[in-house]
Amino acid sequence: MPDPKSLKPPFRASSLPSPRPSNPAFRAPSSPTSNPPTSSVLRSGSSPAFRAPVTPPFRPSSLPSPRQSSPAFRPTSQSRSNLPAASAPTLPDLTGAATAATSFEAARIQLRRGALDEAFVLAERACSAEPDQPQYRALHAWLRVQRGDLKPGPVADEILKTLTWAARQRRTDLEIRMYRGRVLQRLGRHDEAIRDFSVVASMDEKNLEAIREVRLHRAREESRAATSGMFAKLIKT
Repeated sequence: MPDPKSLKPPFRASSLPSPRPSNPAFRAPSSPTSNPPTSSVLRSGSSPAFRAPVTPPFRPSSLPSPRQSSPAFRPTSQSRSNLPAASAPTLPDLTGAATAATSFEAARIQLRRGALDEAFVLAERACSAEPDQPQYRALHAWLRVQRGDLKPGPVADEILKTLTWAARQRRTDLEIRMYRGRVLQRLGRHDEAIRDFSVVASMDEKNLEAIREVRLHRAREESRAATSGMFAKLIKT
């Protein structure tokens, strides 16, 4: 009986499974002379090159138009001539904006007290220190009206121009609106004055003067409409 070991088939190298193929060698892509596209950069894993934003060329026309310049301030020659030396108001020895602000607030106090001359001197001092301040210029213009300077002609035009400029610079300042409305009313320009009074009345329900002017204007308009309607009926009959 043959030996079982002798029945084992002979070893052949070709009968073994072939080994797994080796990984191909990694070859980094050569860098092109120009910048690679974004997709290739992301695939290779490297960071894209930083590109600084290009600053657009300067064009003067692209700038906003400057704000309207303030009217020239001219101190009046009567600011101190009507005041005795003892009554001239005194202020702390301050400079710049501090002096202007202090003079302005003091002028408002004097105006409420009815001391027009003292208020005018203080308002003029504030305007001389800061002529581009709309509040100071508006108060000074109104004090000129209170002192009797509002006369048809160049003076009235200058006062109204100053108040209009101040109202445009501070559109929500109701005090300046009231100043201009009163001036327009005194000049007989009632339709323009009622616009300022209407703005003030709509924004400040406690301003009785503005509310009264709006109601009187409406009453006059209604009376005028009723009268014209009555005459129209009489003509038809």
